[in-house]
Amino acid sequence: MLISFLLDVFGMPTTAMLSKACMLCLCVLFCAPSVSSFEPPPRRPTVKESLKNFSCPPRDDSNFVLTAAFSMHPLQLCPFGRSIEMHSPGTFVVIFIEDVDVDEWKLQKGGNVVTARVPAGFNTGGAWHQWRWVAYHAYLEMCGYLAPDSQKSGMMAILDGRDAIFQDDLWKNPMMLKAQETTSVILTLEGNPERNGESWTPVNRTIRTEEWNRNWVGACFEDKKVPDKFNTTIEDILDSPISCSGTTMGSSTAVGSYVASMVDELFNCPKNCWNQAGADQAVHNYLVTIAIQESDTGGDLLPWNSLVLVTGIAPAYNCALGRNLHLKHGDVHRYYLDLGSYEFLPPVVHQYDRIGGMPTMMGQFDCYFKI
Repeated sequence: MLISFLLDVFGMPTTAMLSKACMLCLCVLFCAPSVSSFEPPPRRPTVKESLKNFSCPPRDDSNFVLTAAFSMHPLQLCPFGRSIEMHSPGTFVVIFIEDVDVDEWKLQKGGNVVTARVPAGFNTGGAWHQWRWVAYHAYLEMCGYLAPDSQKSGMMAILDGRDAIFQDDLWKNPMMLKAQETTSVILTLEGNPERNGESWTPVNRTIRTEEWNRNWVGACFEDKKVPDKFNTTIEDILDSPISCSGTTMGSSTAVGSYVASMVDELFNCPKNCWNQAGADQAVHNYLVTIAIQESDTGGDLLPWNSLVLVTGIAPAYNCALGRNLHLKHGDVHRYYLDLGSYEFLPPVVHQYDRIGGMPTMMGQFDCYFKI
């Protein structure tokens, strides 16, 4: 009917008219700009929308720990809190929880443990792994750690409290003191350490060789086919060593600046990145890739200094590396790595539950619960 009406109005089309019409159809099909598949991330909340109740570290030179425990039972962090009290007494510990969570966060028999509450439903449109960085950022901003003229001089560690313990005083570790002196962030590379002269090199732990990390990078950076402002591509990220954000530490102002970079880059990532639990690791490893490039070229790419350290030198050890820790002298806290003549005591042990250490840790710290 429509065709008949058009013919009545305009008459029978000529060959030229048909030719132009075909060209127009082809242009609509093939010349129109392609529609991007990029789904934007969730809305970035304001600082005041991100936290409800919190307490800041008491002094500018305070050493403190941030950890998130969203949707967790308080006792899951019991070994974490009590090991800090035992080995780094006086540490200010901030636990981020939802406003609907219970108040029984008595992780230490006494000590400086406080909670920072985020509004219920804060993580709408994404996984808690990503949203915790937004809460950390809000806390550090409101406590004065992100100010350009900040006078904060202490040290900070961002740790996964569920599966990390202290076994020595973190704040006396030589690498931590170096990070404090140079206002740097310590980024720890995973891998089975092998002695190579005086250095330690991680072996076979690039992102490309590990499925979870590889998939997270794909979800967050699938559009990085060409170099970005840091001259970095997705291939560069995949070829980098794995690093875990759950043991990020160093100067409090430098770590604060690192957190700001994490949040900025997360909100540049597509929605698919936000929907996957653990995908914040991809953003962390992206920053690590840039930090490695920076150290190789002597450039000044990131707004914070970094110390990129391998296992054997870094203050944290990850038990998922494939080389078991052993008890030393019957003391459950004292571990050593069987690396020939070289022994070291990393102050922080991460992911100890992967070597069957959870029941032992619970009993040692008088922490008993059933999940």
